[in-house]
Amino acid sequence: MKVLNSLILRTHFFGAILIGTFFSLPAQAHWPALGILDPGHSAVQSCEGHFCFTNPHDAFNHYCKIITQPETPKEDLLQARYLLAKLIYAGAVGQKNNLLAAALLEQSAAQGHGPSLYSLATLHFKGESGSQNWEEARRLFGLASQAGHVLGMTHYARMLYHGQGGAPDLVLARENFKTAAYQGNAEAQNAYGLMLFFGEGGAKDPFVGRLLIKEAAEQGFEDARQNLETLKKSTQPNCSELSTSSTS
Repeated sequence: MKVLNSLILRTHFFGAILIGTFFSLPAQAHWPALGILDPGHSAVQSCEGHFCFTNPHDAFNHYCKIITQPETPKEDLLQARYLLAKLIYAGAVGQKNNLLAAALLEQSAAQGHGPSLYSLATLHFKGESGSQNWEEARRLFGLASQAGHVLGMTHYARMLYHGQGGAPDLVLARENFKTAAYQGNAEAQNAYGLMLFFGEGGAKDPFVGRLLIKEAAEQGFEDARQNLETLKKSTQPNCSELSTSSTS
């Protein structure tokens, strides 16, 4: 049963939500744009790994050269396709073309490239590569999670929790939130902390749950700060409720 009444889960991706039950989301969630390049900007910085340009046209030409050279190392090829897709998605070098961006992402995603899997999943979730397909989005977020992509873990966990694109799975949702949380993701720390606090998807551990929420708040995650205040007002765990275990 979902029990986290009167707590807030507000993220950069879904907007502010005052929840009556844990992780309540609107039917159409808001997801981020893929690119760091904003549409309409003629000179914005694009730096990922050893790919760094101040002009998107220079970046576009460089990425095109990389993906057409047969001797290009695999990792460079996967990353170049991904960054080229971001430029095309953003419309930074001409007309925005989601289908072409998706085609490039699919090539790198098929070889297990985490950022490409995550971005392609986002397109399917939003319906920006054709029709909206939450089943495919969930599958791709799962693969991104397996590839170690922290945001992939977080969004896969959300879909698992809500039963979006398949049956709900609170246990697997909790596992993914946990992994992302211990990699320092504040949103996942808040979510996993709440699941621990109330025993969602596994053993209840209010002490560790509160610590994780506090850690997220100390990173500046506003929802975690508000959740701490709500927990202070509504619940005060006694010593018998505190677990000595730091994992679940």
